[in-house]
Amino acid sequence: MRGNTILAYSQRIVNNSMGRLKYTERKPRTFSATSSISAIITRNNTAAYIFYFVKYKTDSPTEAPTELKETTTYIDSNGAFAINFSVSGNIKLMPNESVELYGKEKKGNPIK
Repeated sequence: MRGNTILAYSQRIVNNSMGRLKYTERKPRTFSATSSISAIITRNNTAAYIFYFVKYKTDSPTEAPTELKETTTYIDSNGAFAINFSVSGNIKLMPNESVELYGKEKKGNPIK
């Protein structure tokens, strides 16, 4: 997945080397995060998809992310070729934690 990021808190959030949004302040803070997605389904056009934000405590490329279940959005393409939707939620970040948007087919295949 590729896209552009617009940040309202550009002094507090940076795009780290892993492509994640990293919180750089000293105190914990809760952010309202929203991602608007437009997608063209090129494979099985009746598949179901799951999108959600994940959180990382470090910048390690081997760290397993923590799924933020309260941000989960389920999409059933219902044979549609193009779909539009959003993923949103409130995310609490501690200093140096980062977030990323994940997507996968409901049967578990990651979206690329």
